[in-house]
Amino acid sequence: MPIRFRFEGETLSGYADEPLAVSLLGAGVDIMSRSMKFHRPRGAFCLSGCCGNCLMRVDGVSNVFACKTAARDGMSVFREPGFPSADHDLLRVFDVAFPKKLDYHHMFTGNPAINRLFTGATRWFSGARRIAGKKLRTTSRPSAIWSRTSW
Repeated sequence: MPIRFRFEGETLSGYADEPLAVSLLGAGVDIMSRSMKFHRPRGAFCLSGCCGNCLMRVDGVSNVFACKTAARDGMSVFREPGFPSADHDLLRVFDVAFPKKLDYHHMFTGNPAINRLFTGATRWFSGARRIAGKKLRTTSRPSAIWSRTSW
């Protein structure tokens, strides 16, 4: 059954209960998201919810797998944004600025305050921000269960 849904303000069509990623591909949308590290364009890859290339904001809920979400009439879909948009992400400048690749595993890890600031900025620019509208909880020590366990 044909349906209509909104994708970043534009009305697109698809078929009810087909994966949202398939509806987007059929409508000519090939950039589903941007890579977290270098902001390179990512399209639907595995179509089984294993790769994270199609994470989108669906009906206001962030980080939803478009490949595992059934298309519905009237739904609202946005890509997790790049800066300023997922189509034209200016943060791809990292490819030029760091030709030997950016070692994000060790960057800003020494000072906890700077690490929190860097992590927050990275999540904001990548579009991850908050997971499913919930506040992220962080802890600097292991849970009580792990601290009592002797290995």
